[in-house]
Amino acid sequence: MPIARMYEEYSEVVYQFIYLLVGEKELAKDLTQETFKLASAGFKPR
Repeated sequence: MPIARMYEEYSEVVYQFIYLLVGEKELAKDLTQETFKLASAGFKPR
């Protein structure tokens, strides 16, 4: 699955989870972006 599609499908759920952990909207947004950035670095194209 391409990272763009994964982001579209899961970013809101990931954001909500991170927001529950940190309690700050901007920090949760930043951490969500970082999560997908790190995930994309770990994926190799097929």
